[in-house]
Amino acid sequence: MHFHELLALRLVEDHEDGVTVELPLREEFSNSDGYLHGGVTAALIDGSLGVAIQRRYGPERRGTTTEMKVNFLRPAHQGVLTARARIIKAGRTLVVGEVNVFDQERRHIAVGLLTYMLI
Repeated sequence: MHFHELLALRLVEDHEDGVTVELPLREEFSNSDGYLHGGVTAALIDGSLGVAIQRRYGPERRGTTTEMKVNFLRPAHQGVLTARARIIKAGRTLVVGEVNVFDQERRHIAVGLLTYMLI
């Protein structure tokens, strides 16, 4: 089983520049205060861009995260999150992307900027 399968990430739309992915929230994703743990949000951001890269390059080209910056904008605690991953620049070795995460009320809860290295 792959990590994105463990999280139950679900591809909902392909775009020319990326993908939209959904993550149904589960109780075990909560921190001690009952809100979504930041690590789960970061994993959603990382996984979403990974899916976008895989859709662009196919399974024969592998990649790994080399840098990630996340801004957490508001807490989430229930429902389904939607992540819109967009490839900003794709080169021979590096891919830079942006991921915006929204809660089920379409409130912006996080944004991430990532760099992947293609192997």
